[in-house]
Amino acid sequence: MVTNVDNQNYWVTFIDNGLEVIPLNEDVEVIEAADNEVDTVILFDIESSLVRI
Repeated sequence: MVTNVDNQNYWVTFIDNGLEVIPLNEDVEVIEAADNEVDTVILFDIESSLVRI
């Protein structure tokens, strides 16, 4: 899941492999896309949940 985008990178969180930062200009394969869906989860919430686990 793409959890953040800045001016240089996609911040992608994988269930099994954690966070990976990928440059915007790198070719990536979209496995599943959600159109017109707003996700209000932010990286801080994800990190906080993982810390509690």
